Amino acid sequence: MALFRRSQIHTLNDPSFGAIQFERGLWASLPNASAGWSVIIDAPPTGPSDEQRALFLRVKEQLQEIREKAVAFIEEQTGASETIHALQVYAIEIGEDEDCSVERFVIELADAQADTIRRVRFERCEPKEYSCDD
Repeated sequence: MALFRRSQIHTLNDPSFGAIQFERGLWASLPNASAGWSVIIDAPPTGPSDEQRALFLRVKEQLQEIREKAVAFIEEQTGASETIHALQVYAIEIGEDEDCSVERFVIELADAQADTIRRVRFERCEPKEYSCDD
């Protein structure tokens, strides 16, 4: 009997998210060269739902506008403006189906070094909450 087991990694080529992996209870994509950001989906081992796919596609389509709203919201919350405008999308987090029903998602922004991750939670395409991970 092994005391430590590696968690099993499931992979899926999803029609909306592309290549994603399931590990530690979440689905995630690795950042790719063309997008430059990753996506995290709170979905069961069977894969993302149609509601999660639909929300992701709406967010992806409006990503530049959402990024601009997030940057303005961070500036409003922190008063910092010098480095905020250079932030780029680092990740998109799509929650469970209940979150999707109110268009709740998180955008993570970071500078090129990703030393500090700034998170903005959106609901109905409007920023609602800001947090920062060092």
